Amino acid sequence: MRKIKHLLTMVILLASTQAFANGFGLGLIIGGPTGITAKYNLSTKNSVDAAISWAVGDRDFFYLHSTYLWNKANIFKINGENFDLYYGVGGRLISKESNDDPVDTDDDAFQVAVRTAIGLKYKFKDPSIELFAELSANLKVVPSSNFDVDLALGARFFF
Repeated sequence: MRKIKHLLTMVILLASTQAFANGFGLGLIIGGPTGITAKYNLSTKNSVDAAISWAVGDRDFFYLHSTYLWNKANIFKINGENFDLYYGVGGRLISKESNDDPVDTDDDAFQVAVRTAIGLKYKFKDPSIELFAELSANLKVVPSSNFDVDLALGARFFF
């Protein structure tokens, strides 16, 4: 499983180096998940985002999601500042491994879910930083059906 984690990380990093010249954003996300976030703007109306999170130690943990987003500009105005709305659909992968607990019988050690997201974002012009708040609903399809909700806050710097 660790080889898969390293391979996925390498693919994301290599793909992102090509995207730097095209309005690629990289930053931090806190909540569900807490880790590194990236976003690539395909156009003014569409983008793709991703987040990756991991932990190593007593319980190895790996999280990855990606979402295709539709952006609606200038939906809200607060104190003269415009906020954009976005929503989308994508997928989520979670892998958990217990290293020290022989009694750990977590049936959800490997999860695949369909992910929907809705959020608000604010983008500073100079420097090009985006702040966002996001709510996502996740329908687990592997290993069994289940539903959960995540809330996250984040910031990305655009190159």
